[in-house]
Amino acid sequence: MNPLKLLASRNILIGITVIGFVAIGIIVLQQTSSGSTDTAPTAARIGTPPAASGDVVPLDTVLTALHRSGPAGIRRYRNSPLTGRVDAVTPVHQNGWAAAVTFDGGLATAYFADPQWQAAAPAVTAGQTRSFTCADWRTGPSITMYGCGFVSQP
Repeated sequence: MNPLKLLASRNILIGITVIGFVAIGIIVLQQTSSGSTDTAPTAARIGTPPAASGDVVPLDTVLTALHRSGPAGIRRYRNSPLTGRVDAVTPVHQNGWAAAVTFDGGLATAYFADPQWQAAAPAVTAGQTRSFTCADWRTGPSITMYGCGFVSQP
């Protein structure tokens, strides 16, 4: 066996391995630098919440319809004012979002843009029951809603 050929093939394998590790490292660094808030759409892209129309619907009703029929089951609730108990309020201050509000034991999260957040009266705190509408919904194990606004309490 020719030692030069063996040395050349070994160097090629080492070079390919190093290039592979560098490529994997770059991909991992890009994934870790973009957090979950970077994947959320911007508030400017979503727009304002729809005007409330129809009866006030408890958020539990929407969640039940989601689990029974999937996304098609919740279409009829798009413009209905939803009512849920506030679990937590988390300031976001990124991509035009003022806050994320978690409702009903974490089964739904609603993102509020700065103008809608500032218009909320009284201020939103945990333990309240609030009515709201949202411009965009994403479904999964829970519902994530974007472009939300509070409906005034009668």
